[in-house]
Amino acid sequence: MATAPQPMATALKSISDRARRISPDKKVRLAVVPLKGTESQRFGDKGFGVYLTEQLSTALSSAGPAIRLFERSRLDVVLKEQALSSSGLMDESEARKIGELAPIDYLLTGTFTRLDRSIAIQVRYLDVVSGEVVASLSESVDLTPDLAGLFEDLQAGPTPATEPKPTANPCEPKWIPIRNLMEDIGTQEKVEGLVKEATAIPFEGACGKIHDHVVWHLVRYKQHSASYRQFLVGVIPGIQNPDEDDRTGAILSYLEAEPSLEEGEWRAIQGLMARSRRPWGYLDLLLRDRENSDASRQRQMVRIGLLLKEAQAGRIGRPVPVEAGKLFTQILGRLRSSGAKTPDLRAAVLCYGRFGASCGVDGDKELLSLLSHLFTHSTGAPRAQALTWLGQRVAAAEPSRDLAEQVVRLYEGLLKDSGKNKAPSVRELRRTPEMDRLASLCGQRMADVLPQVINRESRIELKRFCLAYGISGSEVPSPEELLKQLDAEPVHERQEALRMLAALGERAKAAEPRVLKLLRRADVLSGWGGQMRYLQRDLLDFAGVIRTNNPELQRILVQHLTSLEPLFYEAAMQSLARIGAPTIPLLKESYGPVEQYPKQLIARTFGLMGGQARAQTPWLRSMMGSAPNVHVRNALEDAIEAIETPQSK
Repeated sequence: MATAPQPMATALKSISDRARRISPDKKVRLAVVPLKGTESQRFGDKGFGVYLTEQLSTALSSAGPAIRLFERSRLDVVLKEQALSSSGLMDESEARKIGELAPIDYLLTGTFTRLDRSIAIQVRYLDVVSGEVVASLSESVDLTPDLAGLFEDLQAGPTPATEPKPTANPCEPKWIPIRNLMEDIGTQEKVEGLVKEATAIPFEGACGKIHDHVVWHLVRYKQHSASYRQFLVGVIPGIQNPDEDDRTGAILSYLEAEPSLEEGEWRAIQGLMARSRRPWGYLDLLLRDRENSDASRQRQMVRIGLLLKEAQAGRIGRPVPVEAGKLFTQILGRLRSSGAKTPDLRAAVLCYGRFGASCGVDGDKELLSLLSHLFTHSTGAPRAQALTWLGQRVAAAEPSRDLAEQVVRLYEGLLKDSGKNKAPSVRELRRTPEMDRLASLCGQRMADVLPQVINRESRIELKRFCLAYGISGSEVPSPEELLKQLDAEPVHERQEALRMLAALGERAKAAEPRVLKLLRRADVLSGWGGQMRYLQRDLLDFAGVIRTNNPELQRILVQHLTSLEPLFYEAAMQSLARIGAPTIPLLKESYGPVEQYPKQLIARTFGLMGGQARAQTPWLRSMMGSAPNVHVRNALEDAIEAIETPQSK
């Protein structure tokens, strides 16, 4: 069904609005192919096609930052090189060919047909990758007297609607010199000449539309004028409803073309944000920092602070002011999505230090996620500060599934930074200064969220953390409960108990008798089968965690060096090295009777001890001199080198 004729401005707005909706989640890179009249020969098109294309380009350029218009002159070059039509509808193959040569996502093509009292406009949006039509639109525009003058057969004579002879366009005398000056802006002097003529025309009313053309023209050809910029900024205070005023888009388009905003310009744009129902649309421009210097980041921090102060006072957004916390999360999100590096985030970090107490709702998922991002991508003092804020937010939040997910993600990141092996292990929890800080800030809340943690491995690791720092909770077992669990029938429950007890380190020595009892019952030569093998490995690991001084348990560890099972002898070596000097006499005693490969393992164990075995280097050298096997000699030599090489902390 044909639409009723409407003003040209309404049709252009519909076309530009449709362009914004093509890809709402990202900016649309668009090129406009001149529209061609289907009946141009019959009706004698003498400028309407060019006028329509220019008006459409202006509307799209003023539609806001969501649309990036490809420069017309560059498109002309591509079309000419490929011998493609410079106007009208294009087919799929032509669209794809342009997409290979130009940095665009979509083409806007179309035609127009002049009817008796209206002009029918048909446009299509083509995906330049697939060539497919992703959207199409039909609009009917009133054939007004000024538009009729762009058709040769209507330039002299009555209008199709038998209306009275149109009166002269009052803006035409002002538009003619502007149009002439726009033909050549090749020098700065000529640009200023155009600007001088334009600024004599107020940017309001019907004639104010001339500035839409001037703005688009200067942006298109990347021509800057400080005086025109000042003129446009002076218009902003008079824009009381920026969401409905077309001047807003034109002014923002011009200001966005420059690398940064001066102080007065920034405050003027912030005023638009304060009066807008869609304040988030102004943040990218207000937060932009293309200088990337310490001075610019400091300036950005001050500006973020001003935005938050205005939000706290209820002076941003309408009809309901935005919350300061929501504004802060939006600010951090924009900085992150723009690819800001750690130094660029410093402004937001410092700002949160000043306004953090009133930013957001405790436990807010998005805020926690953004603070986690700051923590992960920072170093030094900013990282320590971000961890402090994170801990404070977690401590103040109510336990929930979202909070549990954030806690798990944060803690697993700390485990990764500490160098913890990803494979399940009973080894002692490696405490770091950052873990100490986290425990002091929000350790109790980490215990409180355990019932909301779904993943079994994550739940065990959080329990280990709580045990290591003496944090109690309904889901945190006591050492006494874990000792009883070592006698449980299911093997996996024994393994879990060992892993959690290992978090206590040497404080878990109360489990030593049970560990010794279980290892006594293991057949050292043949090993246990199935899952029992991994329990045996964990028992051997645990002996090193508690630094056992039990001679029998130490002897069992040495005996496992004769095992052909890497699962056992690797665990035994690590535990013997952790126990250190007390096991050295037993290792030296066992060296003589064993086969060649166990000798290599004993040598490797000395190497793992490092400085603790320094007094044994003469003995190791003597063994190396008498070793008949080259592999044993190499292992002894490697051990001596490891002992004598200072270990970095």
